[in-house]
Amino acid sequence: MGWTVIIEDEEGNAKKTMPGEFILSDEEILSNENFRLLKYVDPYGDTTFNAFMFEDLIKDLKELKTLLPTDKKQIDTVINYAKECNDEIHTYLKLYGD
Repeated sequence: MGWTVIIEDEEGNAKKTMPGEFILSDEEILSNENFRLLKYVDPYGDTTFNAFMFEDLIKDLKELKTLLPTDKKQIDTVINYAKECNDEIHTYLKLYGD
């Protein structure tokens, strides 16, 4: 199971899509209560992150990277997508679940 990760504009148009799905070696780790936002990612539905959330999302993803070092490359990609959204206005990071 994985997520399609897309940067979208305010009208829901895709600006950038992560190649391949975002698949973690241990999805259960997302339920860790220490995560401020990742614990709310829906594995079967869609999750949207907005400008107010990017700072916490990036912190969560950096922590996730330390917990799942084998997934570092794709977590780094999601971090870069979040940073890109944070640098632009009216941009959202969407995770579309299975």
